Amino acid sequence: MANFQDSIPSSRRGANGAAVSVSAMATELLRLQEEQRRLQERQDILDRELQQAIDAAAATTERNPGKKGEEQEARGENGKEKKDEKGEEEKEEKEEPKPPLKERLQTQWREHRGRSLGIGVAILAVLVGASAWYVHARHHEDTDDAQIDADISQVSPRVTGTVTGVYFVDNQVVKAGDLLVDLDPRDYDVALVQAQAEVDQAEAQLFAERPNVPIATVETSTQVSTSSDDVASAVAELAAAEHDYARSKADIEQALANDGYAQVEQRRMARLAAIGAVAPSQADQRTSQAGVTSATVESMRKASEAARTKVDEQRARVASAQKKAQQAEKNAPQQVASRQAQVKLREAAVAAARAKLQQAELNRSYLHIVAPVDGIVGQKSVQIGDRIQPGQTLVSVSRTDNVWVTANYRETQLEKMHPHQRVVVHVDALDLDFKGEVESMPGASGARFSLLPPENATGNYVKVVQRLPVRIKLEPGQKGYDRLRPGMSVEPNVTLD
Repeated sequence: MANFQDSIPSSRRGANGAAVSVSAMATELLRLQEEQRRLQERQDILDRELQQAIDAAAATTERNPGKKGEEQEARGENGKEKKDEKGEEEKEEKEEPKPPLKERLQTQWREHRGRSLGIGVAILAVLVGASAWYVHARHHEDTDDAQIDADISQVSPRVTGTVTGVYFVDNQVVKAGDLLVDLDPRDYDVALVQAQAEVDQAEAQLFAERPNVPIATVETSTQVSTSSDDVASAVAELAAAEHDYARSKADIEQALANDGYAQVEQRRMARLAAIGAVAPSQADQRTSQAGVTSATVESMRKASEAARTKVDEQRARVASAQKKAQQAEKNAPQQVASRQAQVKLREAAVAAARAKLQQAELNRSYLHIVAPVDGIVGQKSVQIGDRIQPGQTLVSVSRTDNVWVTANYRETQLEKMHPHQRVVVHVDALDLDFKGEVESMPGASGARFSLLPPENATGNYVKVVQRLPVRIKLEPGQKGYDRLRPGMSVEPNVTLD
């Protein structure tokens, strides 16, 4: 049964191809049955003729017992004549006597019967094999377009440098963290020292800047307090100046009243002196007093103008002091914030310098290139003395502890396939079978994932059965599992539910 199934082309396997193959097989079986019927009829005819010939031969032998010897003598004489005709150089060939007719007929009958029996057995075997294959094809899907897959890590440097050591060869088994390549460290040692010096410098500047914040706070507070005192002093002086101005205005009014009275008395004494009512000296005295009061009024007016001018000056001083106080109050937080910003700037400089130092340390550590995962290295492309750049592939590491199968099934084979179905995978290189299960179904066909996907809207369209990659998970711990390598050809067989 297995040989019969293996003889069927893989293109005819599968549930959809099974219907077409079974139909063709049924047609072939009908043809074979018709041929068997005809052979059976032919066998029956030959049996009857054989039986008749046997009976006739037996009767003839009983009637003419010496005829057989005469026939043999006649055949001997004819043989001699033919031998003489061929010449003396030819050797005489001895004819073997033929068996009796009855024996010959019985032999032919047995051969014909055996051949018919063989045809019948072959037809039965074909029927059994076709039935078994049909049942198998309905519950299994297989393909030979499949291979082992695994994660392959590309190892590349993260910094520029000159290779000073290579510690692996192709096909070497490595563990995660094993040293693979060393780079020249001298340039990165210098960068590390420079970064440390920048950190020290930034920390010193921060140390010098931090005391300026409390100093600025005290200075601005003092300025605000002083400006407030100046405003208070100016307001007090303004009040005194306004008081002096008011008093000067009262003095002017009093002087004007005194001057008016003195002028009236001076005029009255002048009239009395003119008529001789009083002595001229008294009139002169009144005239002198009137002049004094007039001079006093004029003096008072000048003093009042001076007091008013002083009031204006004090008001201007008060406005100036208030403006300064407002500016001091407004600028005080800004001055403190400016000093605090300077401190933050120095702190940021320290952080940047420390980050640069950390980067220099990282770059120094990147000079030792190690294996990222457990696996087997291959595709070595680095030698001692090479100048390498970041991103340049030096070697590939194939992980062999977690492998899977990518099976490219035809889309017509995926109708009943789904995750968690049992799979038997035959590995050609090891001639072993591995158990597994369908892990996931594809999201698109392989053609869609290709570099140049097909554009069916352009040109002539020819429908082609697409293949989709199905991921199959293998059960770990099986015999030969550690010998599986990415790229090995396999033949998975999925058992459909």
